[in-house]
Amino acid sequence: MKMVRSPRLTALLLVALALIVAAALLGGCSSGATTQTTAGGGTAGGGSADGKDLHPAPDASGQYGYVDKNGTMVIQPQFKKASEFSEGLAVADNGSGRYGYIDTKGIFVILPQFLGASPFSEGLGLVLYDNGAFGYIDKTGKEIIKHSGAYSEPFSEGLAPVLVDEKYGFADTSAKTVIEPKYAQAQSFSEGLAAVAVEENGTTKWGFIDKTGKVVVTPQYERAGSFSEGLALVVSGGKTGFIDKTGTVVIQPQYDFAEGFGSGLAPVLQGDKWGYIDAKGTMVIQPTFYWAHSFSEGIGIIEQKVNGVEKYGYIDKTGKVIAEPVYESAAPFAGGIGLVDKLVDGKHQWSYLDATGKVVWTSK
Repeated sequence: MKMVRSPRLTALLLVALALIVAAALLGGCSSGATTQTTAGGGTAGGGSADGKDLHPAPDASGQYGYVDKNGTMVIQPQFKKASEFSEGLAVADNGSGRYGYIDTKGIFVILPQFLGASPFSEGLGLVLYDNGAFGYIDKTGKEIIKHSGAYSEPFSEGLAPVLVDEKYGFADTSAKTVIEPKYAQAQSFSEGLAAVAVEENGTTKWGFIDKTGKVVVTPQYERAGSFSEGLALVVSGGKTGFIDKTGTVVIQPQYDFAEGFGSGLAPVLQGDKWGYIDAKGTMVIQPTFYWAHSFSEGIGIIEQKVNGVEKYGYIDKTGKVIAEPVYESAAPFAGGIGLVDKLVDGKHQWSYLDATGKVVWTSK
């Protein structure tokens, strides 16, 4: 789960590698949950099989449990750190300083043993061993791919970027190299394309390749982001615009900064204020914010300076404020709710808000 907090867009749950990121998940909790004792000694109610209806929730002591979208505590607080569920499992630390994976009843099905871990993606979990080597495991904990390189990422669309001899390529889930390592930088595949960078005369230029390694957009940009809703941000001449999958410039580079599209809108910086444009480049929410972030499930995160301090809130797609910027941090909406952090009497109080801004759960 990503929290929006200074510095910008840092992860709420930094499970050792900063690999635990907000996967936009989650829905309503099963009402027929059973209970049983977990490996951590707590009581857990079962969520759905994939865990998409469960949200990590810290109590006042900092222990994490899981709530449903109605704010009901389904897995009692017992973990020092915990991630969103992905493919039925979530990363958790029971206080040992090592990470394992729990199921939707809160039971460790892969015992805490890793220095770092990321949520499962396409049937594999990326883990970090004590010797600094990465590996990919299956849901039984068996190592499927052993990788001793200095850099790895979760699989996306069947491929993962890997670093070999200071060059990036891509491997498939059988560990076969399908795109030879030759790029200075590389991002994960999204919507069939991956942003890659080459070095030319000391200058980094970004373009895009498809899953065969074919160059679809010639490296020419100062920076590039992953495709989202058919568009990717690119930077040219210090200004940000958007291209489509053919490389055609759809929105001319004209903004000082931008983030990717979500729910049909993208946040852009114009002058010293942020607003939102649609896929045609029309400014549909005027630049009035200190900072703005991509929409998720029709809700966007905005920042304003309050007495010189950055505070976070939520808006809808019309620009209407649904939660005033009074929070220390905010996470993208997932499953109909968003996690926020507010200082109350000098202490952090975590809450989940629904799409109307109503509090459905608060840490106690």
